[in-house]
Amino acid sequence: MKLVVVHDDEGEIVTLARVESSGGDGPHGDVRVWPDRGYYVTELDVSHELARLAPTDIAARYRVDPQARKLVAGGESEE
Repeated sequence: MKLVVVHDDEGEIVTLARVESSGGDGPHGDVRVWPDRGYYVTELDVSHELARLAPTDIAARYRVDPQARKLVAGGESEE
């Protein structure tokens, strides 16, 4: 599964969405995101374990490492 994550330049997650295949004949995972100025969009592949978490839990427990383009532990609840 993929996540589309909107985050700031320090990697704090503002919002995220799951991208799942529609399973039909149409486009798969056709999500378009236009973040406000100062925010970035990163599309990430995630593990099955992470995919089982609610998006709010992911945002609370993780942040984006902008250089590595991956989720790392240390969201807002970790501070």
